[in-house]
Amino acid sequence: MQRRIATGQRLKDEEWQSIESHIKKVYPGFISQLRNLYPMSELEFQVCLLIKLRIAPSDIASILARDTSTISTVRSRLYKKVFGKKGGTKEWDDFILSIGT
Repeated sequence: MQRRIATGQRLKDEEWQSIESHIKKVYPGFISQLRNLYPMSELEFQVCLLIKLRIAPSDIASILARDTSTISTVRSRLYKKVFGKKGGTKEWDDFILSIGT
């Protein structure tokens, strides 16, 4: 993962499967709880997985080949979609980190 961050290369499908598998082992129920929150796009889902792994937003942007501001927008929009009120990126990240612990 660090190599992908350093080179700005997107993760391959096998690597995403590995991340999901790892999260399922470490945080059982996290992915199912996440999927039940809101019908997320693949980008939204991937952002949440990387937040759960405590990857920094700038590194998430690098891994997903997106601008950092796009990642921030995704996080704040997800908060609004799930909770029905305006919230910041930190509130979303804290929520994601609290699921399945």
